[in-house]
Amino acid sequence: MLPAGWFYPTPCDATRNCVLEHLLSPLRVVKLVEDMLGSHMHLKRAESIAYAVIGAMHAGRWSIAEIGRAMARARGTSPKHGIKQIDRLLSNEDFDL
Repeated sequence: MLPAGWFYPTPCDATRNCVLEHLLSPLRVVKLVEDMLGSHMHLKRAESIAYAVIGAMHAGRWSIAEIGRAMARARGTSPKHGIKQIDRLLSNEDFDL
C-alpha cells in the first residue's frame, strides 16, 4: 500500500501518460530518496542520487553520458551539467555502489 498522499492524479491531455508521469516526477523521486537516505547521508548527496535514479529511469542506455543527458532532460537543465553531475557522483570515493 502506498503512503497517504503518494498518488493524486493530475489533469492532462490524452497524449501523455499522466499517472506514470506524476508517480515518477523528479520532485517525488527526490523526496523519496531523501526520506530513505537523508539521516544516513549528506542531503546534497542524497539529492544527487535521486537525480541519478531519475536519469537511469529515463535513459535508453546505462552509460554515464546517457544517464546524465536523460537526467538533464527530466530536470530541464543542460546535458553538459547532467553528464558532469553523474560523472562526479560515480567518481566520488565516498559513494559506494
